[in-house]
Amino acid sequence: MASVECIQEAVRLLVAERQALRKRHAGRGELESNRLELARLQQQLSHSLIDRYLRVPIGKRFDTRRAANGAQPRSRRLPPVACDVP
Repeated sequence: MASVECIQEAVRLLVAERQALRKRHAGRGELESNRLELARLQQQLSHSLIDRYLRVPIGKRFDTRRAANGAQPRSRRLPPVACDVP
């Protein structure tokens, strides 16, 4: 998984891109694409921060909402962020 700092930088770049898109009155499709990527990165950042500070890998987390039903732990993997952010 990419580092927290790498993901934060990628989020900063996407936010700057979004502001530029809005400034030039970009179309709905461009804004939506940017929004979806930003949401994906923010989710990945949340998971990375949880992993860093709780030291529990994503695949080992247990969904407490399903625990009452005797469910097994589930894994939610996100596509990795490329850390070659300028």
